Amino acid sequence: AAWGYNGAGRLGDNTTVNRLAPVLASTTGNALTNSRIITLATSGNNNDQMVAVYATVPVPAAISISTTPEGVLTDDTGTVALPVAVVGGAVGTKTFTITNIGGSTLTLPTIAIYDVSDPLPLSNTQPLKTSLAAGESTTFMVTIAPTRLNSPTGVVYVPSNDPAHNPFRIRFTTHVIASDYAAWRQANFGTTADTPANAPTADSDGDGVSNLMEFALGLTIGSPSTLPPPAAYSPAQQTLTYTYTRSTSAVNAGLVFTVEKSNNMAGPWVSTGITQIVTNLGATQQVTATVPASVPGLLVRLRVTEP
Repeated sequence: AAWGYNGAGRLGDNTTVNRLAPVLASTTGNALTNSRIITLATSGNNNDQMVAVYATVPVPAAISISTTPEGVLTDDTGTVALPVAVVGGAVGTKTFTITNIGGSTLTLPTIAIYDVSDPLPLSNTQPLKTSLAAGESTTFMVTIAPTRLNSPTGVVYVPSNDPAHNPFRIRFTTHVIASDYAAWRQANFGTTADTPANAPTADSDGDGVSNLMEFALGLTIGSPSTLPPPAAYSPAQQTLTYTYTRSTSAVNAGLVFTVEKSNNMAGPWVSTGITQIVTNLGATQQVTATVPASVPGLLVRLRVTEP
């Protein structure tokens, strides 16, 4: 800024009008955008002019990463879910979009996956572009192609020259299912993907039984479900006998069936001392669990979990 005598336009405001108050120098060509003062000079000549000299400071590169359905991600915050993958079948691939929201060129070195509980089935592509001008975008993908029932977690590291986020970290989860479970999902929901309706803990038909338990016990989605009868007590042997029928496909899918006991609904629930006899019936299996019950009021339950 400057003021005072303005002969020959010496104040830099594109006029020759003398100024009694400070005026900005010309901003032609956005000369003062993203600028800072680098010198400050005063003069006792011509009514004490003061001049501030400005220099343009480049806006650094800034990385932004988004994906569907999560939207714009925050560095090292929360998790994203890779699509469901089937052992020996459909892979789960998720596409991520990198955008340079800064003012300088964004450079992207090699992207890698780290901190993985099981790295074997996971892979990633490199960005289609390794240099992005301001406003430009590119994509890369992360894929899980499982060969066994295991759902690893990990972190994708996206390095760049963004001074605030180098690397940008994307924490992810996976959901691996067996082909039998995938076929059941497809038959009942028209998709193998994770949706609110077919989530393992959801009760899609409103009969009080979760989807996972319906699959586990060979029940029918859309029809009222009949759960196994309560355990029968034998005073002579001081045991409870709990019998249930499970789906052979669910067993093949790796579901874990555990009969547990407790003296309190709040737990702890344990399976120690419980023996089981399994009878194969083709499409189903009948399981008879014998639970020592020397303590009055013993409770028995069946817990089913994914591997």
